[in-house]
Amino acid sequence: METENAGKEIPAAKNFFKAVTLLASFFLLVTLLNLLLYFPAKFFHLLPDLRSLFSQALALVILIFLQKPQAGLCRTFFNVKAPVQLYFIIVLLSILLMITMLPLVSKLPVIYDAKEAFNGLSLSFLVAYGALVVPILEEIFFRGIILGDFLRIYSSKKAIIYSGILFGAVHINPPMILFAFTGGLILGWLYCKTGTLVPCIVLHATTNALNGVIYHYLSPSGAIFGTHGFLYVIFYLVSLSLLVASLIFTNRLFKKEELKEAL
Repeated sequence: METENAGKEIPAAKNFFKAVTLLASFFLLVTLLNLLLYFPAKFFHLLPDLRSLFSQALALVILIFLQKPQAGLCRTFFNVKAPVQLYFIIVLLSILLMITMLPLVSKLPVIYDAKEAFNGLSLSFLVAYGALVVPILEEIFFRGIILGDFLRIYSSKKAIIYSGILFGAVHINPPMILFAFTGGLILGWLYCKTGTLVPCIVLHATTNALNGVIYHYLSPSGAIFGTHGFLYVIFYLVSLSLLVASLIFTNRLFKKEELKEAL
């Protein structure tokens, strides 16, 4: 029995090590690409922030290509067979997630100010980049490849938690680590329930777009999110209750769909 358990632990450890290696490779690639693009960026008068964003996107594209995902990944990407109601719930989930998480993450120490880091870039560009490029690439990489690999070794619950931890860790900034970890759990759960990346991309895109607008016009520690009055507490508790209710409703929706398929 012990030998059997040890045999299971070896591929599991290898699988996790592979995921960590992939993330380390991502950071190394971003650094290398930043250096390689330094002079071309100077020539074309690109802002350093824009060069950094381009390096991150290109690093993800290279890693996704090198992984040579199986045809199954392509099927999950283009498979839109999910309940239509789910996409309306996803938008609601995104709004409620922002309302409930921002007051919490605003209390954490910040390594760098994202608002100042991309000060030279327009809001339209940041929202477009954050709502289109980032969700597609990150979902293919984290849910399609990393979570997909974990699901072959671990139970769904463990796979979702482990991939959520890695997704949070890669965001570096403490407020974003907590936010990305929580979001990663929901995204992983969505992927496991639907078997497609499309709902994950929609949720990721909506959240990023809202986040971009909020950080551009407001400070998460400002008046709206920093209020501790009675009305705000009521508003927060109602939002939290709606978030939990939305997740329960979504889970029931999945169960109904599974029952339909079984029949």
